[in-house]
Amino acid sequence: SLAFAPVYEDPHVQDFSGRNSKDFIQFIDGDFAICLDFETESSAGDEGHWWSGVGLVSAGVPGAGHDFGLTMGDGRVMFGIGNPDTTIVSGERYNDGRWHTVVASRAEDTGEFSLWVDGTLQNSSVATRQPLNASKTVVVGSLIHSFNFFVGHIRNLRVFNQALTPLDLGYVAQA
Repeated sequence: SLAFAPVYEDPHVQDFSGRNSKDFIQFIDGDFAICLDFETESSAGDEGHWWSGVGLVSAGVPGAGHDFGLTMGDGRVMFGIGNPDTTIVSGERYNDGRWHTVVASRAEDTGEFSLWVDGTLQNSSVATRQPLNASKTVVVGSLIHSFNFFVGHIRNLRVFNQALTPLDLGYVAQA
């Protein structure tokens, strides 16, 4: 089992119709990991930059800022860090109507951030080592300011205040 607990947890299935989102106060800024299951058939959003996708979990701000987002564009999962904008894009599309598990993890001291989908590492990159606190709100189901809405379902949302190791991922998937 994990030696630490999530700082935020919502095990319920959330239905996102493309017009709704849910937000909570920003408490993610240094080391963190976001874990969730999602299912969608939507191809909405553009791939390439996390801020051009539809929001799964986002703490973005307009323009340049120390922000982040876990989004989807054209069926691909994206995890990005801002200022400068750096985005990891999944190799495959996951808009097949089946449930998928995604983990986005970031270590502030090294700037390394990683994206896993269904237990497979999609990629890792290095971005700013600054706190990602430009936004005071974290939004689930859209980007900040209620645009680029996600269409589908999200469940088992867990947020940790530390980066996860590959060993931790096995425990997260079983929880």
